Amino acid sequence: MKSHSIKMRLYSRVFVVIVFISFVRPSVGQVGMSVGSQMVGAPPTMAARSDSLDRWQEEMIFRYLRQSTKGGTSTIDGRPTVSVTDLQIPQKARKLLEKAFQAKDAAEKGRLVDKAVEICPQYAEALSLRAFLEMQASPEKALADATQAIQYDRNLGAGYLALGTTYNTIARFEEAIRPLDRAITLLPTEWEAYFEMSIAQAGKQDYSAALVHFAKAQSFCPKSYSFFHYLKAYILLGLKSDDAARTEFEAYLRNEPNGAFSIAARENLNTLQGAQRRK
Repeated sequence: MKSHSIKMRLYSRVFVVIVFISFVRPSVGQVGMSVGSQMVGAPPTMAARSDSLDRWQEEMIFRYLRQSTKGGTSTIDGRPTVSVTDLQIPQKARKLLEKAFQAKDAAEKGRLVDKAVEICPQYAEALSLRAFLEMQASPEKALADATQAIQYDRNLGAGYLALGTTYNTIARFEEAIRPLDRAITLLPTEWEAYFEMSIAQAGKQDYSAALVHFAKAQSFCPKSYSFFHYLKAYILLGLKSDDAARTEFEAYLRNEPNGAFSIAARENLNTLQGAQRRK
C-alpha cells in the first residue's frame, strides 16, 4: 500500500535525540558524545522528524501487523505458526484494527486501536500497534503494551520489535538487546530488527557487534535510506575509522541536507576535518 495511506507516529514527532553516555544526559537538540578525540552524534534512535523514516515506519507496520488481520501468521525458523490467542480474536476487534490501518488521522487510529483492545484485551497485534503509536509521547505506556503483547503471543515478532524499539527510543539500550534478539529469531529476514539491534549495540558502545548487525540490516533492506549512512558513520567513528565515517556523513548530507541528523553530521565532519589539519 502506498506510504501516504498511513501516517504512524513511531519515533518521528519529537525533535529530540536522547543519549545516556558516561552519566551525561543532554536534554534537547541533536547532541553528541565524545569518543576519543572525536565528536560522535547520538545513535539514530528515530526520535526525530524525517520523511524517509515515515515511509519506513509505514512499511514496517503493514508487514508485521496488518498481515494478522488478513489471516497471516508469524514464523519461527521459517515455519508458519498460529497462536491459540490469535484464533480467539473476535471478528469485531479484527475489523477495528483493520480500520485503524486505514485511518489517516493519528487520533482516529488510536481511538480504533483502543476499541479493539477494549473488546479483546489479549489482542497482541493491536497492543503492538498501540505500542508503536505511543512510544514517543508515552514510552512507559508503549513498554506496558508491548510487554503485554508478547505475553499474549510469544511468537509475534512485531511485539518484540515494538518492545526493543521503545527501549531504544528512550535510550535504554541494554534492555533493548533481549527483545530485539527474539525479534531477529522470529523475523530472520526482516531488516528492521537487525537495524534496531545495531542501534542498541552502538548505544552500548559495542561498535563491532553493531557493525555486524548493521551489515545484516543493509543486506535485507530492499531500499536505500539516508539514515543508514548516519548510523554507519556513527559506528565507524566508534571504531576510529575516520575516513570511512567521513564518507558516510557526506553521503547522508547529500541525501538529507536538512534532515533529522544534519546538524550532528556537519559537526562531526568539522571535527574530523580539524583533526586532519592538525596531523
